[in-house]
Parts: sequence; structure tokens; C-alpha cells
Amino acid sequence: MIIDLGCGENIVQDADIGMDWRNVLINKKLVIGDLNSYLPFRANSADEIYLRHVIEHFTRSEALALLQCISRVLKPQGILHIETPNIYKIIEFVVKEGLHDLESCDIPAWGTAAKAIWSENVFMGGLHKYGYSSITLTRLLAEANFTIMEHNDYNSYALIVDAIRNTRALS
Repeated sequence: MIIDLGCGENIVQDADIGMDWRNVLINKKLVIGDLNSYLPFRANSADEIYLRHVIEHFTRSEALALLQCISRVLKPQGILHIETPNIYKIIEFVVKEGLHDLESCDIPAWGTAAKAIWSENVFMGGLHKYGYSSITLTRLLAEANFTIMEHNDYNSYALIVDAIRNTRALS
């Protein structure tokens, strides 16, 4: 089973189930729920779980709790796919471009970078609550019983990570 958490209307094509806090129109089974509470899936039931541009909307402690729930739902050796803004690359861009006057900046990429940090979306409060680099995401995943298999954070404002659920029990 493949689950897309926080799927919105753009559910992963291979997903069997999507979960979102609002009733969105998708051609798959949709579970409506709050990712901050409980994941209504059996333990060891999912082969893969997707979190695409979701984890940054949680504080670090909320994200850790969510990842621990995901670890419970994934089968041993199950794969977690995460995509989130890469705060390191975004800050690097701001410094490199010397973007000191953000209000009058006319560089189109700045709009993308600013939205990645502060998000102008108007859902669930809409704000990004935490920023991740490869290092901070790796640490968080290790705390939640995951090991990164592959990551791509080169030349991109998005950090894309595939992590595997470890077989050891959480302490």
C-alpha cells in the first residue's frame, strides 16, 4: 500500500490512499484527517509513504511526532519520500544575490525563495514553521527511526529525500 499524506488535489500517481485535512477531489480513496493527531492506518501496513511539501508546516517537535507515527505505519524497510524547501539553498541564494531590499526586489526567483520560507498559502495557517537542510532533516529522520537512502539537494530549492524505516525498535 502506498499512502500520500497531505496530498491535496495533487496525489502521487502510484498512491492507493491520500490523506488531507480537507475534502479534496481525487480519483483515489481519501482519508480526511489531521496529521497532528493520529494516522488511521494499521501498524506495518504501508510499503511507501509520501510527504510532499508538508513537513515544513509543522514545528520540529510536531514533525518528529508525525515521523514516529509514519514509522509505526510503514512496514519494516518501508520507504518514506519527503520533499521540502531546502532552507540552506534558499539562504545561500539570498546572500549570493545580495537581496537586502526584499520589498523592491525584482528578481523573479526571489518570489519563489520567499514563498519557500514564509509561504503565502492560506491553508492550515499557511505558514512554514520549520526549515530543513540536508543535515537537519537527516538528524530528525534518525531520531524517528529512519536512515536516508538517497537525497538530492544540489542546485535546487527543494530537498528531496528517500528514507528507509529501520528495523530496530524506537527507544
